[in-house]
Amino acid sequence: MKNGKLNTKNIMAMAAVGAVAVGGVSFLEISTADEASALQCGYSTRMEDYTSMWSLDLPIVGTVDPFGGKREVAYYGNCSGGNESIYVDASNGGFDICVTPGETKLGFTQHDRHVSGAHSTGKC
Repeated sequence: MKNGKLNTKNIMAMAAVGAVAVGGVSFLEISTADEASALQCGYSTRMEDYTSMWSLDLPIVGTVDPFGGKREVAYYGNCSGGNESIYVDASNGGFDICVTPGETKLGFTQHDRHVSGAHSTGKC
């Protein structure tokens, strides 16, 4: 800016700084919203990347994992203020466990235990 006048170069620089500032604020807002809604109360499932113990890192090819990939994983979100007893439905027989407040991983829905649901049975 010379003598109080704006030229095109200064206007473009101010616009770029403004866009970055607004973008940064929007990103922070989105990130905070996702983290706040992460815990889902009760039974839920989600797809996760799974790395098996048979994963190999090869020099030219990269990582080879014949038993890895996406897996559906079951969780139980305890939103109460204390420990909660839950019954987990599974194909090889259901079982009772005591979960602390927060999220507890129950197992795979398709492999391993074949978890199909869970519900609260009281306090523990």
